[in-house]
Amino acid sequence: MDGRYSEAIESLQEAADIFIHIEQFSDAASSMLELARSYRDSSRFTEALKSIERACAAVEHIINPCLQALIDQCHGTILVKLDRNIAAFAKFEKSLSLFLYLGNMAWAAQNMEYLGFLYMSRSDYHDAVGAYTAAVEKYIEMGQETPASTRGIMRCEKNLVKIRRKEGNSEELILLDTVW
Repeated sequence: MDGRYSEAIESLQEAADIFIHIEQFSDAASSMLELARSYRDSSRFTEALKSIERACAAVEHIINPCLQALIDQCHGTILVKLDRNIAAFAKFEKSLSLFLYLGNMAWAAQNMEYLGFLYMSRSDYHDAVGAYTAAVEKYIEMGQETPASTRGIMRCEKNLVKIRRKEGNSEELILLDTVW
């Protein structure tokens, strides 16, 4: 990791600490979320988990369902990287519920993809197919074709083909395409 990236992480940490101190919990939660994403994206999962747990604590002080959903989604991705799939599942379900409540179909679709991946990790083919099919529907429901929705639909459709192939041959090893 280059020095500038390390500086950015230090700045996010410092900002979050200041926001907590002055009780600006929304800003603190947002800073900790970005810090957690930075750690996660640089494969520093233990530090990412600590940061996202601090974001969870900060967001409890405010009412912001969108920020809560983003934090839960990020928390789920970190838990998957740490092989804590049961806890990740709960985070993705919670964020999915919030994104549906908010009407954000793009984020809801991504959460359905995450759930599909977790269903496959426990060989639950039926629910995996359901999750990926629902994700495709949500991407289509967005009503406009974007690069993200197009990639999401293609990724889900590839995964559906792989899952159906796996159902027919349980010995076949498959590698799903993932959002992360």
